[in-house]
Amino acid sequence: MAIVGRPNVGKSTLFNRLARRRIAVVDDEPGVTRDRLYAMARPAGARFHLIDTGGLDPDNAHAFFVGMREQARMAVEEADVILHITDAKDGLHADDRFVAQMLRESQKPVILVANKAEGRQGADQLTEFYSLGVENVFALSAAHGIGVGDVVDRILELLPPELREESERRAYAEDDAPKGRAARRAAKQAAEALAPPPEANPDRSDEVHLPAQLRVAVVGRPNAGKSSLVNAILGQPRLMVSDIAGTTRDAVDTLVTRGDKSYVFVDTAGLRRKRSVARKLEKFSVVAAVRALEEAHVVCLVLDGFEGVTEQDEKIAELANNAGKALIIVVNKWDLVVDAAKRKKEYTDRVHQEMGFVAYAPVIFVSALRNEVEGVLNTVDDVANHHFRRVGTSKLNKAFEKAQESHHLPSDRGRRITLYYATQVAIGPPTIVVACNQPDGVHLSYQRYLQNKLRDAFGFSGTPLKLIFRKRGEQMGKRGHSHKKRRPPTRRD
Repeated sequence: MAIVGRPNVGKSTLFNRLARRRIAVVDDEPGVTRDRLYAMARPAGARFHLIDTGGLDPDNAHAFFVGMREQARMAVEEADVILHITDAKDGLHADDRFVAQMLRESQKPVILVANKAEGRQGADQLTEFYSLGVENVFALSAAHGIGVGDVVDRILELLPPELREESERRAYAEDDAPKGRAARRAAKQAAEALAPPPEANPDRSDEVHLPAQLRVAVVGRPNAGKSSLVNAILGQPRLMVSDIAGTTRDAVDTLVTRGDKSYVFVDTAGLRRKRSVARKLEKFSVVAAVRALEEAHVVCLVLDGFEGVTEQDEKIAELANNAGKALIIVVNKWDLVVDAAKRKKEYTDRVHQEMGFVAYAPVIFVSALRNEVEGVLNTVDDVANHHFRRVGTSKLNKAFEKAQESHHLPSDRGRRITLYYATQVAIGPPTIVVACNQPDGVHLSYQRYLQNKLRDAFGFSGTPLKLIFRKRGEQMGKRGHSHKKRRPPTRRD
């Protein structure tokens, strides 16, 4: 279902209301939404796909509005039902007639919605919308949730029978799903108890547990070519592209499939320095970009190959590293670099030197403009395999023994430090707990040495590697958190 209308009538507000999440950036400024945004609508008893679109302004020749009209046209072609959103308080507008005519030409079922009808002023102006040639005008307030149920009922009536049945089936499945962490854990344990025993795996040292669908956040400074990169990977103009910095404002999901593998590439707004972000709208875009990074499995940091590494690029890489995400450094616009073929190693060394804290991240060179992006998906697969890899305890401890034989652990203020054993407790990123007698005495430089030795032994390319030092005997919880047994309070006489 596509949501279409002129600018600033509340399309994104309704989109967020139906999705039950704040996905689209909402502001009073016209033209906030530019690309098509997709989400699953989750009203009571139904599930269906939503497409949010930018405002249609037929007289505006600006490149942004021309692109938004094209994005809306593609959304209408994809949709089975269309919501035409108008503003009940402003009344009928000439652009509403333009939108209505465009939708009539599509020959798709259209529902006319008068938004912002929460007050008497809005309700009194509904009659004039019937001049658009519709049987019913649905009054609602997307901001307050008034009248949304009637619109959802009408959507379900207009959906093809097979889609309506699928919508109800999905809703029932989600409603019956166990709620809460404990309930989900119990359901998983019950399912595992009923499942047939897995086949024996003789080598458990190289297990990779990938998610069913990899989320890849494409981040970077404004105008680095993030949207162009996603379009080149997809092979079609899914996202609006412009030389003007700040074209992308929302975090836009794009499904990419290759063979039996599925990826969701999330294009994000450009991240500028904090002191340069003054407008409220841009702050919302930055929040959406950071949230996309935190929810991703793999982060593609796009650099402008012609400009080189900047301080802001370093800060974005630090965000990904601190969040424990797999990281790829994608150098775009490489076609503009003189002697590009000879300078790749020089550029890679400079990137790793200036961003030494993410020296584990592979550097690849692309030209989104020329569609030279073949290596991106292969690199995403490679770093994801390392990010979600679990190394067997025996092999892990052999690597630790060799590392200590090559370089003995320094003592801490005369106290000898002993590393007893190591075990991997989590993936994504790989998290290894090391049992020792003096956890606070292991110097940071030796921790880095151990990380480098583990990378030499097992790769772990493109992923942070987390080492946690604990005293032997402490109970380890999920992701290496210790659970110390508390002594019962003593009774005082």
